[in-house]
Amino acid sequence: SFLPFVQDVLIHATTATCYNYDHVSYANLLPNQINSFDKNREDIEFIGQKYHGFNGVEKEVNKGYFLRVAERLRHKNRAVSCKDFEKILLEKFPKINRVKCLANIDAEFNLSPGNVLIVVVPKIIEDKNLIGIPRYFSTIEISQMVDYLKTIVPVGLKFKITNPNYEQVKIKFSLKIKDGFDKNFYVQKLNEGIKAFISPWMYSLKHQVELGQTISSALILN
Repeated sequence: SFLPFVQDVLIHATTATCYNYDHVSYANLLPNQINSFDKNREDIEFIGQKYHGFNGVEKEVNKGYFLRVAERLRHKNRAVSCKDFEKILLEKFPKINRVKCLANIDAEFNLSPGNVLIVVVPKIIEDKNLIGIPRYFSTIEISQMVDYLKTIVPVGLKFKITNPNYEQVKIKFSLKIKDGFDKNFYVQKLNEGIKAFISPWMYSLKHQVELGQTISSALILN
């Protein structure tokens, strides 16, 4: 069920888009930055921006421009290899942090020639409302990625774009609390610390999800 991931339900909501690119030095607006209209509206009592902006991209610098052009010349806007899939999605959808393309693998992770499984990992944005919550793309966002790739993949190729499957890990060990300390309090603090150590991107806004990393049990104990 999606209900555990619902943060809020708001009515009378809308979106605002920034077109003043030359005077903006950030990609997305931080929460609570918009609180009034440029021109006064007497018919509206309150305006608020509770959440972080989205789909923004910082102004392109020369290095980014030459890299984008070089990548375009290489793949010619045609998704043939796994590298093509990854680079094209990263360029087209700025909310993606990592793309992992698995050739000849179906959605059930079985060997299947002619199929491509693409896992997209969203960027961790500076939104304190999402601390401690796994990050996923919405069904609409996944559909947008699929629709875009359909126009540039070879005929007959079957592909599936999916969110990452965050595997839960259970850590079991013995703990002895010194006399005079609140057991329940420090056990809770320890659990929170272990979660933040294993998945820092869920609790710290400075970390992104990394693929292919391992954590030794000795590091957790130390």
